[in-house]
Amino acid sequence: MMDRMGFDPEREYENFRLTFEYRLAQWCETLLLLRAPRWGRPALSGVPVQLAHDFHGKLTANVTGAVGGRTAPTKLLPPSYGVWHRAAVTLDGRRLRVEIDGELVQDTTVEGQATGYISFLQLGHPFEIRKMEIEELPGVVRWDRYDSIDGWGLRDGGTWFVRDGALVGANGNGILYAPKGYRDCELETAVRTHNHVNAGIFFRGWPDKGRDRGWEVQIFSPPDAVYPTGSVN
Repeated sequence: MMDRMGFDPEREYENFRLTFEYRLAQWCETLLLLRAPRWGRPALSGVPVQLAHDFHGKLTANVTGAVGGRTAPTKLLPPSYGVWHRAAVTLDGRRLRVEIDGELVQDTTVEGQATGYISFLQLGHPFEIRKMEIEELPGVVRWDRYDSIDGWGLRDGGTWFVRDGALVGANGNGILYAPKGYRDCELETAVRTHNHVNAGIFFRGWPDKGRDRGWEVQIFSPPDAVYPTGSVN
C-alpha cells in the first residue's frame, strides 16, 4: 500500500481510495469517472459515480452515490447545493464503495477495464472540487508501454515508423508484431485511419510466416463494409 498522495490526472490508476470535497451549484449534476479511457465515451467505458443536487427526491440510478445510470445507491441523501461535502471513493478490483460525509451510500461490484484515468464530467452547471488526494491500493495489472518499434518483428511488407508518438504504417501489406509475447492481456490504443484504409490489430500471432498470423480485430472505416471496424476475423 502506498502513502496518500496528490492526485495526478495524467496517469492511469487501478485500485485506490480517492478522497475530496465537492460543492455543487443549484440543479448541478456531474459524474466522477473512474478507470476511464482517454478517448471515446469515458462515461460508458469507465465507472461513473454520480454527484448531484438530488432535487427530484427519488431514489434512482442518477442520484448522488449511484453508478451513473446503472446502479442506484443504497439510500437517498437530502437535496443539497452550495454546501461543501466530503467524499471517499474506494475502487478495489471490482468492488466499489462510496461514502459521502462519512456515510456509506454505495457498496457494489462494477464491470469495465482494469485501469484508467480519473476525471470529472462537466454537464452544464458549475461545481467545485478541492482537497483531492488518492491512496493507491495493491494491484495486479502491469502495463507495457511502447514508444518505439525497436525489436519488433515484421511479417510481409509495408513501411513502418514512429512519428509524433504515433505508429504509422503505409505502402503495402504487412503486420508488425511487438517484441514480447502475451497470454491474457488488455490492449489500449487510439487509431486514426485515412482514405478507407483496411487494417487491423492482430493477437496471438507470429512474424514467422511458417506460423499462424493470429486473429484480427478489423479496422476498416467504411461503415457499411462486410467486416467493419470491430469485427473479428
